[in-house]
Amino acid sequence: APWVAERFHPRKENTVEAARPPVVAAAAPSMSATGQPRDLSEVRKRAELGDPYEQVALATRYATGEDVPQDYSSALRWFLKAAEQGHVGAQDTLGAYYYLGRGATKDISRAYFWSVLARAAGKSASKDRVAFMSLQLTRAQAQAIQREANSFLKQHPPLMSSDSAY
Repeated sequence: APWVAERFHPRKENTVEAARPPVVAAAAPSMSATGQPRDLSEVRKRAELGDPYEQVALATRYATGEDVPQDYSSALRWFLKAAEQGHVGAQDTLGAYYYLGRGATKDISRAYFWSVLARAAGKSASKDRVAFMSLQLTRAQAQAIQREANSFLKQHPPLMSSDSAY
């Protein structure tokens, strides 16, 4: 329960320092100029060029099996590319994927890292996941991961888009 985590891991020691304000993208990704969804080849091309929103769009297609065979490993790889650029939704998803062992071996430390980042940007699922996972780590492990997350946030401000489903 969250109150247990609070009691044994006080918030001041578990809270990631505030990051710079999130970068907000203006346009909805994965949509053509006509408002129609982009086809798979267009999404893949843009994802390979480094667009984090298109990377999440492609990852989502692999996760759901839309237009491609369902493949959680490929989904995880594309979510990771976007998360490393600060995409909060991808960070939140990676926290869940690593926690569940979806697309990779279950890894509480990685799950905690990505969930701490998403929590810092306000993702409620990550907030709950962090509270639960903190009970599975030693205090020293949790603090070390949080220091890594603080360092990551200083170099990669959260990237969010209010216009995007990704």
